[in-house]
Amino acid sequence: MLTRNVDVSDGLVNGAQGTIKMIIKRRNNSSTISNVVALLVQFDDANTGSNARKLSRFPVENKQFSSATPIARSEISFTLSSKNKGLKMSRLQFPIKLAWACTIHKEDQTEFLISVINARSFLLHEKDILLDPCHSNSDVIVITETWLTDNIKTTSLEHFKTHNIYRVDKPGNRTCRTAGGTAIMAKQSLSSEQVLLYKDNFLQITVIKVNTSNGYLYITAIYNSPNQQNPSMHCREKFHDLIETHPYIFNNSIITGDINQDISLDQSSVLHELFFELWLKTTCLSANT
Repeated sequence: MLTRNVDVSDGLVNGAQGTIKMIIKRRNNSSTISNVVALLVQFDDANTGSNARKLSRFPVENKQFSSATPIARSEISFTLSSKNKGLKMSRLQFPIKLAWACTIHKEDQTEFLISVINARSFLLHEKDILLDPCHSNSDVIVITETWLTDNIKTTSLEHFKTHNIYRVDKPGNRTCRTAGGTAIMAKQSLSSEQVLLYKDNFLQITVIKVNTSNGYLYITAIYNSPNQQNPSMHCREKFHDLIETHPYIFNNSIITGDINQDISLDQSSVLHELFFELWLKTTCLSANT
């Protein structure tokens, strides 16, 4: 799998997958790894790398594997220290990695990191969240119990200027410490968009779509309040509505958050049935499972 965009117009993009057919070496007797000059990769999509094959510097090897594309080393320069920006290094390596059991979460970057936190007041813990490496290194941060209200503008969340923020606030506009609210923070380097925002007195749902080079991923954040007569049933009823009106958000999806149901209780079977139904209604049955 390619790990960076080599030539977007030629389909040689981050996440493109294929099979290495040959390791091309310099024509000498050296057996060191530095003697390797290119890798011949036959991509799963036959059109990927067609221009690179026409301009190949390895006609003999390409004649043997006519549908394979030569991939050379790529050089990446980076700064070692944010304090001393004059100190730079470069790394020269093949932009390829093994992709056994690869999922969409791994394709668009080396890895796709999502963290989830119950903040119990985002305003009180905004800086703490960003200072925690678990969250600051994540591509997407899912937050429940934000306790945010409609009168708090997204632009006032000063520590997340590099993120696109999608939020559903807790019911009402009071600033008292009552539970509720969901938010998804996606780094601006990702291609993300808002899909669905839902709120009632007990349930808040935020859904976004993250686009990758080879597909998409839906991320859903839920806060289901325990302060209601039957939390499981209310959550199930709303998800039944979503299945009917927005069935696509359950394909290639991650559903996370606070459902607030004790799985040891008999009522939890309601949610077990719900998620089994979601599984049946998605495309996972249209392919091998």
